Amino acid sequence: GGLMGGMVGNTIGNLAARVTDQGRGFLKGVKMLLMKRESKCAKLVDDILEQRPGTESNDSFLYFDPKSIQLGAEAPRMRTPFRQALVFVVGGGSYVESQALQELAQKGGKQIVYGSTDIVSPQEFMDELAQLGDAQQGGLLR
Repeated sequence: GGLMGGMVGNTIGNLAARVTDQGRGFLKGVKMLLMKRESKCAKLVDDILEQRPGTESNDSFLYFDPKSIQLGAEAPRMRTPFRQALVFVVGGGSYVESQALQELAQKGGKQIVYGSTDIVSPQEFMDELAQLGDAQQGGLLR
């Protein structure tokens, strides 16, 4: 029993070590993918805060100035950069967007507040996808 138990334990230990090493490699790959990818939300906020003329993100958004005396009309655009922003996402927000905006704020000396109607962790997101897949397999979604 001792020799066989030692061999089984050693095999399980080797298998666990390989799975752990592969898991670490996978997580490094995911981290690199996330770090290299620029957040579109952060790019959009940066363009608007810096008032970069000619950028689609800056020119296509409505601009409201609470200090403007024109009620009901779009205020004339200021071309000076902003130092503060409130970013609110209707729908699903993410920790990656939040982190990218925090980095943008720190890098540029700005104050950015981020909010969303729903922020889910990666595990919660995968759980939601699994539920949708189960529902589709069961014929609930067609």
